Amino acid sequence: MIFYLFAIFVVLPLVELTLLLWVSSVTDWRFSLLLVIATGAIGSYLVRRQGVRALQRVQADLRQGSLPAESLADSALIFVAGLLLITPGLITDLVGMSLLIPFCRSWYKRRAAEWIRSRFQFTSFQQGWTNTGTTTQTSQVIDSYVVEETPDRKLPDGTSPH
Repeated sequence: MIFYLFAIFVVLPLVELTLLLWVSSVTDWRFSLLLVIATGAIGSYLVRRQGVRALQRVQADLRQGSLPAESLADSALIFVAGLLLITPGLITDLVGMSLLIPFCRSWYKRRAAEWIRSRFQFTSFQQGWTNTGTTTQTSQVIDSYVVEETPDRKLPDGTSPH
């Protein structure tokens, strides 16, 4: 975990800075500055537009009574794209822009699902019926509560429980 944090907070900014300085030396420093500002502005516009659409899809799924898992995943990735696009740098801008392309976003979702499945074990229980009408698995739920008895307690009809 420390390695990943080191890579994100130390190595990535150094690579971003080196790349920006290289682009400035090949072109012009004004072009590099314009490139960072333009990707931030275009990215924020696209994030806002796609974020509103994703929110509308979540609301539509909820109105239909279905689980909005796909729409929520899209919303989360669009949010990450927004974070990457406001971070100055060319690599983060490229990754952020790729998250705004639906085809690339679905690729990221598949990779994330594979990673989660490889690291976590999921089990579920489903009770079903056989052709004979009996349950394949039996379970019993017992629900109880405690009622504290007091000597002066009366039943709804006015009598004492004792």
